[in-house]
Amino acid sequence: MYNIFVIEYLEKHKEITFINYRNLLTDYQWKIIRAIAAEGHVKSVLSKNFISKHKLNTPSSVKTAVDSLIVKEILVNDITGFYVQDILFQRWLERN
Repeated sequence: MYNIFVIEYLEKHKEITFINYRNLLTDYQWKIIRAIAAEGHVKSVLSKNFISKHKLNTPSSVKTAVDSLIVKEILVNDITGFYVQDILFQRWLERN
């Protein structure tokens, strides 16, 4: 396991990059990425439970935003579900 100080150093070092992500994404994409980061892993971003819990719009708008985040390589979708590709970014989102 990594030393917590090393992880915190890396998060701080990449913070400018993470802030730039915020500036490059739409408000809705940001809301979705934060929701997924809060969950850690989401089996289905189109589920009624996920959409209502995070006060998202229609499934089609969620799908459009998620597809864009996947193309930008910020989100990953594999056989287990959806998650933030960069674990440091996910931890940063959870804290900010």
